[in-house]
Amino acid sequence: MTIRVANESDLPELSALFRQTILVNAPEHYTPAQTETWASSSSDAVHFHQLILGVSTFIAVDDTGILGFAGIGDRKSVV
Repeated sequence: MTIRVANESDLPELSALFRQTILVNAPEHYTPAQTETWASSSSDAVHFHQLILGVSTFIAVDDTGILGFAGIGDRKSVV
């Protein structure tokens, strides 16, 4: 496993991982409507781009692909 900074080419895989993680884990704590609203935010390309690349986002990867990610920092405003 390696850790690296996310880049634009990672966005499709990160979006899928983000959505799947929410759909699997959020129902334990949130209503179905809240879960779906949160998960659907990954399909808003401008929002998701800003969420991931507007801060320092680090991803863990191995031979199978992206394992996880975390962002650190204040989001910059969308221009």
